[in-house]
Amino acid sequence: MRKKVLLVTTNQTFLRDAINVFNTDRSYKVISASDGKELLYRVRNEAFHIILMDYELPKIGGQNLIFKIRDTEFNEGTPLLVVESDVELIRSQCRQVRSVYPVGVPLGRDVLAHVNNIFTPKSKTSMARGASMVLDVKFINPFLEALNETLKVMCGVMKVSFGKPFLLKPEQERSLDIEISGVVIVDTTNFRGGVYLSFSLEAYLTIAEVMLSEKYQEICKDNVDLAAELVSIVYGNAKKVLNENGYTFKKVIPEVKAESHSLLEVDDRFVMVVPVISDMGKIYLSVAVKN
Repeated sequence: MRKKVLLVTTNQTFLRDAINVFNTDRSYKVISASDGKELLYRVRNEAFHIILMDYELPKIGGQNLIFKIRDTEFNEGTPLLVVESDVELIRSQCRQVRSVYPVGVPLGRDVLAHVNNIFTPKSKTSMARGASMVLDVKFINPFLEALNETLKVMCGVMKVSFGKPFLLKPEQERSLDIEISGVVIVDTTNFRGGVYLSFSLEAYLTIAEVMLSEKYQEICKDNVDLAAELVSIVYGNAKKVLNENGYTFKKVIPEVKAESHSLLEVDDRFVMVVPVISDMGKIYLSVAVKN
């Protein structure tokens, strides 16, 4: 079956070159649109294998358009190849949107190489090998030990164990039922990525009641910072052990991600998730490794 590519650009030279390139490869069928409004109409009514688009388009474009594409039934997970001279702009404005691939201009006749690169599957063997190289036992265990101690001593969790780690796929995120995450972003000479401590609503409110001595019905300004405090404690304790083993982790400022947020970001190579088994509800420790 031919892969359907939705191509939306105002650059007529690029449009002509791209169509000519795609027409030489029978793996793809190109459908073009003239502006953001037509693009939005098409993605709401038809599924595509990939969308190749200018970041700024007439009528509607930019971050607003990308969010609207992700809110459609047929293309909520379709890879978006976004053409823009300022690649860092795409990365910063769309870092929470999965499967967005920023590409600098001019793209020209290299378009097929970029598209093929997205569709070329990475072997499970190489992915597992890449994960193990960065997240070996000596790396992940200090985080698990620090989390185990934090949950027992500070959060009142009597019994803690850990489930089987897995590499996160975009389609798995909804099933995790994550409501809030505390995050630390790390950028050192031997590790670039992030550590997430994530909770379901049930787990977070239960822990908040224990630690803050007050019963809550929702996440609010009085308890939201607790997620950052917890991940900071876990990171701080793990950092001591890791630095003794040759890492160069430094003190970082934790962040909070609440409501609908993703553990997967544009420049993530992979995210490893470790489920926490307890009577509090769903809790996850995740480590994201950047490209």
